[in-house]
Amino acid sequence: MEPESFEFESIRAQNQEMLVDFIRVKLRMGRTFVQSATLAKAPGHVDHYALSKANAVKAAESVRHFMKRIADEEICAEIVSKLEELDRLIGAL
Repeated sequence: MEPESFEFESIRAQNQEMLVDFIRVKLRMGRTFVQSATLAKAPGHVDHYALSKANAVKAAESVRHFMKRIADEEICAEIVSKLEELDRLIGAL
């Protein structure tokens, strides 16, 4: 393998790793916003509820946007599963 090719593959692998980490963080943020919306809904904090729900939706949209760049099919399947769960939680709000 040529040095330039090795360097490119190394950078590409690092890029994929950072992308997957970013998406996983977005999924956790989405779940946190869902929890926040749920807690705000009970005592009637309508503004906080609406903002938290909107932020959860934005997190899910961000995941959808970036997940098509994931090269590993197994990781992509994991992300899809977690995104479906987040969508279900958002839908239940």
